[in-house]
Amino acid sequence: MSVRDRRVLTVFDRSTRGIRHAGRLLGTFASVQRVLIQEQSKDGLTVWAVSLEFSGIHRVLIGGSTDSAVASAIAGRIADFAGSRKPAYAGA
Repeated sequence: MSVRDRRVLTVFDRSTRGIRHAGRLLGTFASVQRVLIQEQSKDGLTVWAVSLEFSGIHRVLIGGSTDSAVASAIAGRIADFAGSRKPAYAGA
């Protein structure tokens, strides 16, 4: 499975259980602690950011949408695919 946000591609490889972001190995499915959805506002525009939180390192932004339902669907699909818990909503 892959997620593209602008020019950055994140690949979730089921065969190796690895996650690559912009060509760099982030970690494995098992190292994902949470899939996060966070509302971010700037200049009157609200964007729903989807991030991965890994054990041992901080959050990595995977992508976002101005539509909260789209961001929720993406986060849910990532969580299902990676065998993670349900997505969590992070406070702003």
